[in-house]
Amino acid sequence: MKNTYIKVEKVLTVTLFLIFIFYVIGIFVTNFNGRLFYDFDMYSDSLISKKMWEQKTFMPIDWIFGNQHYIIATPNLVALIYGIIGNSFYSMAIASSMMFVLTISAYLFCFGPKLSKSALAISLVCLGGGTLVNTGIATDFNGLQLFFTMASYYSCYLIGLFTTLGFYFKLREHSKSNFFLISLVLLINFGLGMNSIRQTLVCVIPIVIMEILQFLGCFHKSKSFRLSLKQNTKTISFVFAVTISNLSGIIALKLTESSSTMDNALHFSFKSPDITQKFIAACNSFVDFSGLKYLNHSIKYIPLGFLSLFFTIIVIVALVLMFKNKDSSRIAIGSYCCLISLLGTFVASVFLLETRSTYYFMWFPLVVLCCTYSANLFQNKAKLFFMSLIIMGCLTNTV
Repeated sequence: MKNTYIKVEKVLTVTLFLIFIFYVIGIFVTNFNGRLFYDFDMYSDSLISKKMWEQKTFMPIDWIFGNQHYIIATPNLVALIYGIIGNSFYSMAIASSMMFVLTISAYLFCFGPKLSKSALAISLVCLGGGTLVNTGIATDFNGLQLFFTMASYYSCYLIGLFTTLGFYFKLREHSKSNFFLISLVLLINFGLGMNSIRQTLVCVIPIVIMEILQFLGCFHKSKSFRLSLKQNTKTISFVFAVTISNLSGIIALKLTESSSTMDNALHFSFKSPDITQKFIAACNSFVDFSGLKYLNHSIKYIPLGFLSLFFTIIVIVALVLMFKNKDSSRIAIGSYCCLISLLGTFVASVFLLETRSTYYFMWFPLVVLCCTYSANLFQNKAKLFFMSLIIMGCLTNTV
């Protein structure tokens, strides 16, 4: 019986890897045949990339940015490629594909070493498939376009999070430090700090909170401040350096900014009517982004609605188990960071600034990590059933 489970698991694992390859091909085909999917934002990013190369600056004269600058982002890579091939469309296609590869590589660097083959297959399918819930691979603004297709607006933040967490995990596990790698991580956080405060919310604040909790846990066990500090010196120093790099990027932008943004101000509001309205709006934005909105759509979207509900339940159950077991594995810490980021976004949308549904993009990696965590927990029939559900979800979304 055990051999049968192993054989079936291998077949399902291979099937999941094949689905991931299918998604990869779909992403590349979309990027290089995406003229029909171009919208205003994509044209804008192509245009600013061209201006960056022509003016040799990341802040072209007379350019008004939307809600972030581009210091480390897809348009910067597009600009470099445009300088070589001179074609803005193919430059965007190549750059978006490269950002997809970099995102997957950063994810593997961060979590890959600790995953089984089946868990890795589920991870890649959920990550490559944009957690499978969207109305179109390129046309849905809340779908893969955010990370992998044509402009890939937020892929830079996933790369920043995964590389930062990956190095943080290495320090926690007492691996050898790499000067080049730590310099790269700090440079990425500096550049993303110049992009916008998103990196602070996505990566810096969560990792600071996690390190504080780690230190308090050590102090609770040892009852010695000095011993706790000694045990966590490397990680504390790294988190401090990441924080300083990110804040330096934010300050550097303010000192050198030669262009303006349409949406860059914080608006504090503590009036009850405003808070109530913003709270409802924030809930609606999350429901919209998570795909739960499909439960209230026409019949043809109902399967997507139940798929979204399935993933939401997986996230809730996985997080409850992580907290209950006081799990400190890579997957668990990554999940905590995503959760903190989402909660921070929600609070910011209620009290601080105007947000859109896309600002909850950390829901995607949270779903990926919780599905991966669940795959590691399940055994035998339960695991095979879970893998089958993921495959059925892929088919549902594709159809």
